[in-house]
Amino acid sequence: MKRYTALFVGLGAALAFAGSAAAPAHAADKPQVTVTIRNFLYDPNPLQIATGTIVTWVNEDIPRHSATDDYGAFDTGLFGKGESRSIEFDYPGTYTYYCSIHPFMRGEIDVTPAAGVTRQTPVKQMPE
Repeated sequence: MKRYTALFVGLGAALAFAGSAAAPAHAADKPQVTVTIRNFLYDPNPLQIATGTIVTWVNEDIPRHSATDDYGAFDTGLFGKGESRSIEFDYPGTYTYYCSIHPFMRGEIDVTPAAGVTRQTPVKQMPE
C-alpha cells in the first residue's frame, strides 16, 4: 500500500510541476511600452504595438490626466503627476483615446497580432 501512495504522490508532484510550466506569462515577461504625458500631449502618438503588450502611461504634467478609450475598451481613471497606469492590449485593432478632463488630448494605439498568436482577448486593466 505504501508503494502505491508514494507512486501517486510522486505522480501528483510531477503533474503539478508540469502544469506550472504552462502557466500564463507574468507582466514582467510581456513586452512593455511607456507613453509619457507631458505638456498635455501623449508621446509617442500614434503608437504601434503587438498583441500582449502592456502600455504604461506616465503623467509628467501637474494636472491629473487619463487615457480613456473612445468606445469604452479601457479607462485608466485620473492620475496625477508622477503616477502611472497600465493596460494590457491582447486584441488587435486601432484604439483611439482621450483625456477625460482634457478632451482635446487625443491618442492612438495600433495593435497588430503578435507572431504565433491564435487566440486574443479584450484589453485588460493591470492592477496598480
